[in-house]
Amino acid sequence: MNFTQVEEKYLTFLKLFDGLDLENGVGLTVCDISFNDYVTAKYLVDKKEFKRIYVINKDKVLSYKNTIPVKYEVNLAYSLSKVKVDYLTSFCGTFNFQPLYDVIYAINMSLNVGGKFIFVVYPQVYGKSGKNVLEILSAGSEIPVYEKLKRWYVSLKNGLSNIFINVKEEELIQDVSTDEITTFFSLKNFKPFLFKNDGELKKFFKLIDRVDNEFYFVWKIISGMKI
Repeated sequence: MNFTQVEEKYLTFLKLFDGLDLENGVGLTVCDISFNDYVTAKYLVDKKEFKRIYVINKDKVLSYKNTIPVKYEVNLAYSLSKVKVDYLTSFCGTFNFQPLYDVIYAINMSLNVGGKFIFVVYPQVYGKSGKNVLEILSAGSEIPVYEKLKRWYVSLKNGLSNIFINVKEEELIQDVSTDEITTFFSLKNFKPFLFKNDGELKKFFKLIDRVDNEFYFVWKIISGMKI
């Protein structure tokens, strides 16, 4: 499944967007680097009234209406050098920030003074009893998914904190089903970075029903400002 199909089935991002304190975009320009099949771009167009909405996307697909496509060339850092904006968004696309510190530098260069960013990095998963599901499954399967996600989050946060001010960490809780969890982590923005192949992904989630019977996404979010 792709992001659009997941959204149609589960409304994963709609629930996320509703819980975020994303400011109104009247008079501002924004660039989205979520790489999620224009799910975020559609929300920005329909709900936030930005003056201009740029979208950097790796895939050769038509852009969403009222957005300005930015061709992905060489790498993300180079592509970001083509825009100058007031706001940057990335909802679950940060694993594409490769090489990481080049992209962080490019983010700084692409933002106007006073510009802001908000990055939803990944969803931690907890059971209703408070169990850390990804940590338990990582230990049981000997596939270090939890460790990879945590290490990436810390590296991203530290890199951003070295350049920007008011860097804040937030969490947003959302109830999810078992099927939604496994489907979400099989998407292109996670699977290639966390699993070697389909067999490894299947092995990782094989025993999830033994951990608990109700689950929650706890979204890990980083925001900040350029001075």
